[in-house]
Amino acid sequence: MNFQEFGFSMKPNAHYIIGESSNIEFDPRNPNISYTGVGTGIWKTEDDGVNFTQVYDFGSGNELGEIRIAWSDVKVIYAATFGSSDKVWRSADSGVSWSNVTPSAGGSVPYSISVSAIDANVLWAARTVSYTGQGTLNGNKVFKSTDGGSSWSNISGSALNGEYISNILHQKGTNGGVYIATRRTVYYKNDSMSDFVLFGNNLPASTFSTRMVDNYGAGKLYNGSNRSVYRVDFYEQSSPVAQIAVEDFNVLCSGDQIQFYDHSVALNGASYNWSFPGATPLFSSEKNPIVSYDNLGTFDVTLMVNDGNGTSTKTLADLTSVANDCNPETVLGMALTMDGSSGYATMAAPNFATNNFTISTWIKREGDQNDWAGLVFSRPGSGTSGLNMGTDNELRYHWQGSGSYNWNSGHVVPDGEWTHVALVVLHRRKRRFI
Repeated sequence: MNFQEFGFSMKPNAHYIIGESSNIEFDPRNPNISYTGVGTGIWKTEDDGVNFTQVYDFGSGNELGEIRIAWSDVKVIYAATFGSSDKVWRSADSGVSWSNVTPSAGGSVPYSISVSAIDANVLWAARTVSYTGQGTLNGNKVFKSTDGGSSWSNISGSALNGEYISNILHQKGTNGGVYIATRRTVYYKNDSMSDFVLFGNNLPASTFSTRMVDNYGAGKLYNGSNRSVYRVDFYEQSSPVAQIAVEDFNVLCSGDQIQFYDHSVALNGASYNWSFPGATPLFSSEKNPIVSYDNLGTFDVTLMVNDGNGTSTKTLADLTSVANDCNPETVLGMALTMDGSSGYATMAAPNFATNNFTISTWIKREGDQNDWAGLVFSRPGSGTSGLNMGTDNELRYHWQGSGSYNWNSGHVVPDGEWTHVALVVLHRRKRRFI
């Protein structure tokens, strides 16, 4: 696995007590959007953790535990709370309002929850024992709902008797398969099985699980525990579940490139068939294609994925939109004449907290320019960033810490013509325009 650090200004609730930690739950359609539980509030970011908005506060005594978004309808979100009372909640409007859908299990024990990838109304809730003094809750441990929590079925069985549950995980692409992790081992059950079966393959005799994670590309289950992190092949193979993701839902200009991602349940090496009506290209077999749209409007996207275990197709209507908001300024204003040794303007530091912004200016080149001649440039001492001229009058940018100190764009600035140049900085990449 290739782990990379990313900024995140709101850290989720975290505690050594089982059932009293939240998580970062990503919108399956966009890697920049996620929800997290901080204190008693659910917070949302749309710029990969730079800025947050609180979408709901459950009030005193309702600290946030796990949060789950339904892949089949991202407006549907489930959340577990703990504190003075332990509940399961459901929102059908992206977290604006919530309904209490807690199973009638009795007692006050935090829940771990998991949601189906193909039906937003199917979910599982497992009662997690914070302290062994709360008992093993035999026969009253695991519940399943097929109507969004309006009613529940007890699927605890007897195999889990004597176990203290710590978390639950649904394996997407199966017939209701769920893993139950305990303070000792792991169990599995799907809808065709009458009870849970032991699935402690290669685990030590006693392994206290804190969080299970799925890896559909490798077909593996990861189990983070008090001893180490263990991995094992899934109990059974998943059928593919297509899921489309995109870097930006909205772009300002026709012709802008849009990065799409495959976020499907599928094994590594799967084949892809993308359809982008109105885009260039119209079709792609790449895993993570890049397209552009010449016309304004909103556009559907379709993905078909096949990994040998089957085929899955998904269409997201009106997923992307292209606006007409990139018209250049019509008034050039008072231009500076720069002779290489003088003629510059300075401004105070903008002091904004964002990693998405644009630097732009109008220029008119008069003859060959010196390498490194600055256009819009910042060099406070330890960092360097901005637009400048490069070799053979190419447009170049500098960006400290980007992996490449400077980069020639290949765009030659025309001589004797007013030209609008821009550097668009996004948190994952940079674009140059001329």
